Amino acid sequence: MTAFGPPSTPDENRPAPTAEPTAAPGARPGDGPPPGPGAAAGPAAIPGPGTGYPPAGGGWYYAPPPPPKPGVVPLRPLGFGDVLTGAFDTVKRYRTVLSGYLTRIVGLGVLTLALLTAVGTVMARRGAFDGFAAGFWFSATVDGGAFSATAADSPAFGTSFLALAALVLPAALVMVLLATALQAAAIVVTSYAVLGLPLTVEELRGRVRERFGALFLTRLLTALLVGGATAVCWLLLGLVGLGLLGAGAPRSFFIVAPPLSLLAVVAVGCYLVIRWGFGPTACVLEGKPPVAALRRSSELVRGSWWRAFGYSALVSIILSTLDQMIQMVLIIPALVVAFAIWSSGDPSATRMFLAVTVVGVAMLLPPVATLPISHMATTLLYTDHRFRGEGLHEQLAADARG
Repeated sequence: MTAFGPPSTPDENRPAPTAEPTAAPGARPGDGPPPGPGAAAGPAAIPGPGTGYPPAGGGWYYAPPPPPKPGVVPLRPLGFGDVLTGAFDTVKRYRTVLSGYLTRIVGLGVLTLALLTAVGTVMARRGAFDGFAAGFWFSATVDGGAFSATAADSPAFGTSFLALAALVLPAALVMVLLATALQAAAIVVTSYAVLGLPLTVEELRGRVRERFGALFLTRLLTALLVGGATAVCWLLLGLVGLGLLGAGAPRSFFIVAPPLSLLAVVAVGCYLVIRWGFGPTACVLEGKPPVAALRRSSELVRGSWWRAFGYSALVSIILSTLDQMIQMVLIIPALVVAFAIWSSGDPSATRMFLAVTVVGVAMLLPPVATLPISHMATTLLYTDHRFRGEGLHEQLAADARG
């Protein structure tokens, strides 16, 4: 079994297991079945050397065997420690596969950044960005207590802005595509890690390629739904604020209302992100289309939203701290190099773009290191919800036993 599929239904034609004869109360392992009616009772069993005597109250106590652990987590409902250590153990066990795959991701990202830097340098030499220095400014005037601001009419600024957008938007699209491939790889690797199965770079690439389009659409749909919901919240809150303003609400209300409105919008966005957070995992591992994947995520989270929120928040805090630490280690030397490039001669567009490239690469590496761990933790949390709600761990344990 190479991945978790949709929940299976029990086989009605499977014969029921034959009941084993039960031992008499207080019997030890190895004793035979109880004597039948009319049979003569044999001599009492004598404890052998080193076996000791039964504890007070009669009977013997044997601890249940630990759950099987074929991979990075035991096949039982998981705690937060299992999720966090399982994500890091996945990186450690599959470091060769991950390093081979992530090297290509980072290589594509750096190549894209270098290509756009070269294009931007050529555009700068041809004056495409001269409009930014053409005097775009805001003039503010106060007339009778009224504040007004007007922008300088500079057609060159609009041209430069469009040129910059033509340079930045393709870069953003490429980064989104690379992030999608990164998430798909993390989900697939974690599904193998739970069962301790071997995985090669070629197999990983095949699995990622198979679900890449559906995963991209799932991420896009989630972003549109969450963004649309928060935009509607802002609109409703703005209309309420305008109504209260027209009704003569006190000024103190408009001091308190903005932070409360922000808190309400963040709460709505957070609820939806957690509710649909398992959508990408269900899309990749269960082969579901985008809409069905989000419905599947809602089904898994129903009744356990707070657990998913708590685990996700703790993982985010830990990984954000780690990301900041890595970024501080890389960004300081990058800024030194960028400053050296910028100050090595007269300021020019070429030096500016080279400095930006150095800083951009330094900022690209930390997310590449921490994002896979975040996606792995989410996949393990998805696994835990299936363990608790569907008994998936029992099915996986039976498969592991062969």
